[in-house]
Amino acid sequence: MHLLTSTALDRVVPLCDGLDIHAAVEAILAGEASGDVYVDDPARPRVALLRAKHRFHLAGAADNAAFNAWLVAWFDSHVYPEAKRLGHVEWELFYDGEHWESAIDTMMAALSPIRDLREYYQLERTHHDWRALVPEGMHVRTVDATLLAETRLQRLDELRDEMCSERATVDEFLAHSTGACVIRRDARADDELVAWCLSEYDHDARCEIGIETAAGYRRRGLATVAATALVERLQARETTRVGWHCWRWNVASGATARKVGFRRLAEYPVYFAWFDEAANLAVNGNVRLREGDPEAALAWFRRSLATDAAPAWAIFGAARAAAATGDSDAALGYAAQAVDRGLIHADAFQGAEELRPLHGTDAWRRLMARLMARIGADGRAREPAG
Repeated sequence: MHLLTSTALDRVVPLCDGLDIHAAVEAILAGEASGDVYVDDPARPRVALLRAKHRFHLAGAADNAAFNAWLVAWFDSHVYPEAKRLGHVEWELFYDGEHWESAIDTMMAALSPIRDLREYYQLERTHHDWRALVPEGMHVRTVDATLLAETRLQRLDELRDEMCSERATVDEFLAHSTGACVIRRDARADDELVAWCLSEYDHDARCEIGIETAAGYRRRGLATVAATALVERLQARETTRVGWHCWRWNVASGATARKVGFRRLAEYPVYFAWFDEAANLAVNGNVRLREGDPEAALAWFRRSLATDAAPAWAIFGAARAAAATGDSDAALGYAAQAVDRGLIHADAFQGAEELRPLHGTDAWRRLMARLMARIGADGRAREPAG
């Protein structure tokens, strides 16, 4: 296959009409965002793969067997080894129509990807003055070089990492993108970044936004404050098309988008997978459990546990799935293993709906006693991931 040079990117534009809701595609083809474009034929491409770090976009004909075979081999020989070296967590694959799905199912089967749905929102109008929404003891600042120069501000490294999730460097972000953040003031300690919203793939009066709220500060309206403040800044820069993507199951994100003034325009499928095999198998289990299929979920969790590197939260997932199938003994066994492996977040155990039927049993009370003893010995609690 062929990596297109910057002077030939315009040849791919006609193939990408079905990917219009992704600002990344337009920005890459315009040379305004970092990314690579691979095609079957550099002179007359029929199929293209656009890569923006861990995000991949397929466009064009899905029946090119040689291209599809190359894609599988490239993931195996290049993408996965690179991810392992750099510590990347997961990849996402977007495509421009249902005609791709059978091809993806076939060529990516060995990687156990998960098909899920995302939603796309676009800014219609703002509904709030963010200044009236800022909680007492907090203030809003622009993400700029002055902010990054602060020496006593917690979570700056997390913010820098997020700035580089789309841009190649922090300096490139500062040159082309913008952001707004919420900071908690504390007279007795360092101030703390508690929420931020950043523009992504800024190009030709268009961008998307990404948003994050620190654990412990969610459900306080801080995402709405940060997003609305950023929207005001984008409008001042005459950015006229602002997009917001989220998973369909992420009800909170969609609600925040609507509250800020975005309107839902599309729902579209995406494939994703974790680079770590054990974690990816367990994520498949989480998805099946969320979809109401505990038998399938338990099979995926067991596949994860059969590897040498299954995370503790995969064992906890197996406990939930086993309980949902009615196998209380297996559920208690898995839950005990999770505690032994160091997963000692009491709220997770008590809050799991699937485990509630066990709460009145002697075995559950003994397990909770072990859990509390471990928490006391450890001095902290750990929250399940995945």
